[in-house]
Amino acid sequence: MSSRIITLPNLLTVIRMALIRSLSRSSFIRSFLLALAVFVFAGITDGLDGLLARRFHQQSPLGRILDPIADKMMLVTSFVVLSMRSVYPTPLPKHLPIPFWVSITVISRDVFILVGAAAIKHGQRLSRVPSVVFGES
Repeated sequence: MSSRIITLPNLLTVIRMALIRSLSRSSFIRSFLLALAVFVFAGITDGLDGLLARRFHQQSPLGRILDPIADKMMLVTSFVVLSMRSVYPTPLPKHLPIPFWVSITVISRDVFILVGAAAIKHGQRLSRVPSVVFGES
């Protein structure tokens, strides 16, 4: 694992974090195609930073922290913005916006996972709680 801070995967993660403002702004000005393009680009950079980190051995302690933070920030911003009535044109279609309780449920799930991981780490005095990689058992 690399101890460098400035790596291409970390730069992609920081770019993804910077895109959150563009995502919310484009949603508020009702430019939904732009918001979708920003979200898709952020998803591509998310996959690309992980791939590059593994392929070129540029994994870093900072990247292990920043990547999930960027993912959660994008997720929370998306749900909060899409559950706001002011984002959508009037009259409001029946399937919009996302119900507020769905946003609260998604955000609460992440909070419960964080609290549970902290309790496990504190209770078992682990130095690191391992994450599950998709496809591993």
